[in-house]
Amino acid sequence: MLLSIIIVSYNEGKYISQAIESCLSQVGVCDYEIIIGDDGSTDNSLEVIKEYYKRYPNKIRYFVMDRDETDGVIGAIRASNVIKAAFAIAKGKYINILSADDYFCDDNKLQKAIDMLENEN
Repeated sequence: MLLSIIIVSYNEGKYISQAIESCLSQVGVCDYEIIIGDDGSTDNSLEVIKEYYKRYPNKIRYFVMDRDETDGVIGAIRASNVIKAAFAIAKGKYINILSADDYFCDDNKLQKAIDMLENEN
């Protein structure tokens, strides 16, 4: 696996589709996975994530953190825990982290980054 894209989500149901679509629309990069780590959202985020998982089961994996275990923990530490959990299951040589309310505006962004990294070695 060449690339793992990690999307960190918490109550981003309004935006996560755009983040996922921007990953799926990347051209040139064929050998990649999308790992979505949800921090126990209470909005419709998980429903959106599951719908994409059903459509792209070979491309998308997801997990949900138990919010009860982190109740009272500041958001930055919870987000860090989601990233660490995603790193533990990522299979890519390279990793890109994306917040669920962000997206790639260039369909060639990841291929350009991989080309640069591969040429530096």
